[in-house]
Amino acid sequence: MGATWLVCAGEGERAEICALVGRLVPGCQTIRSGDPVLARSLASGLDPAPCVAVGAGLPVDPVNVAAAVAADGRAPRVVLAVRGASGSLVSRAAKAGVTEVLDPREGVEPAPREAAVGGGLPEPRPEGPAAPPAADGLDEPDCVAVDTPGEDGDARGRVRSLPAGHGRLVCVASGRGGVGKSSVAALMALACARWGLKVALVDLDLTFGNLFGYFGLPGPADLTPVSDGATGAALDRCGVRVAENLVLFGPCERPEYAEAVAPRAAELLGALRDRFDLVVVDTSSAWGDEVAAAAQGADRLVIVGDERAGAIGSLARAAALAVRLGVARTRLVRLMNRCDPRRRDEEFMTRASMGLEGARSFRVLEGSLDVAELLSAGHAPDLAGLDNDFSTSCASVAAKLLADLGCLPDCEGARKARDAKVVRRRSVFSFAKAAG
Repeated sequence: MGATWLVCAGEGERAEICALVGRLVPGCQTIRSGDPVLARSLASGLDPAPCVAVGAGLPVDPVNVAAAVAADGRAPRVVLAVRGASGSLVSRAAKAGVTEVLDPREGVEPAPREAAVGGGLPEPRPEGPAAPPAADGLDEPDCVAVDTPGEDGDARGRVRSLPAGHGRLVCVASGRGGVGKSSVAALMALACARWGLKVALVDLDLTFGNLFGYFGLPGPADLTPVSDGATGAALDRCGVRVAENLVLFGPCERPEYAEAVAPRAAELLGALRDRFDLVVVDTSSAWGDEVAAAAQGADRLVIVGDERAGAIGSLARAAALAVRLGVARTRLVRLMNRCDPRRRDEEFMTRASMGLEGARSFRVLEGSLDVAELLSAGHAPDLAGLDNDFSTSCASVAAKLLADLGCLPDCEGARKARDAKVVRRRSVFSFAKAAG
């Protein structure tokens, strides 16, 4: 019997990739699956371990799936089979340990014998734009902001249909509650909107999210219509414009409908990426299916922690879970929130990096009393406009992430935020010591 190959791809792509595998290794036997978690388990559990070919049509970025299988170290050969792979995609795959990147359309022959394992996804997410590169300086087309028709004279009018774009997705998550990820997500989204990007801010804490309160809304930008599908009409009913260039979605107006919306999370985020330049997702600290879908589909997964006792453990557990979900470490970002500007915390950041090797790290400084007061009063846009340690730190993080993703807007505010450095202010005691 010839070699065994495991083909993990969407239902519509599997036959084409099986044909490619047949060309690579004539006479081989193939096992196919549309479930990335099952496929990874099979790749690690079968003896002998099969070679693996990963393709498009999955709810997870195929690069992340291939990288996770390669990192497990069992598969003797890991092939990423995608159409029209860019140079940056090939580079990212090579860095992740993927054996090769092939186009399934080249030299395709009849598919080999197959043994179906697992079912295909009933509604695979359509392929989005090519995945952006890691922060490696590779050339990538800039993200261009497109003017969108709005509701004249109504800053909180319902959103109209927007033109298709090349949206990036930034997911803000944590391993525990109370670390301030919602405020970070809101301020990052506001900063990007001020620079001219069309931004969707999604509250994916579907049951008890409270982002709407930061913008003075009386209730959620209800996501319940999405339970029947993330169609254009459903999105138009859900989105509420809360600031110039910024539209808020979520959570569910009635918490009991969260279970109906959660299975649509990947579909929802994919549809928003087609409409907006940037999608910023705030999540629940409880990682349900909807949070997993956002993490897996994110161009950058920002894991937020703080300096309270137990922070290192929760940060490490969240990072480990993300890796098990197939998120490449190059897409992970660690963010320490509410940092004391007078304190040097390099030691803490070093210890907190466990499980986040290769991830970028950022600090967000604690703000004044203005932060809590303005957010609780529904004035997040006003806070974003202040020269406040917290708001300027969030803007700086957002700009650096956009620069990594190749879509930093060409404006002075964005460039200034990108180049900003965290300033550690000296306390009165340090000045006294220097004077003495």
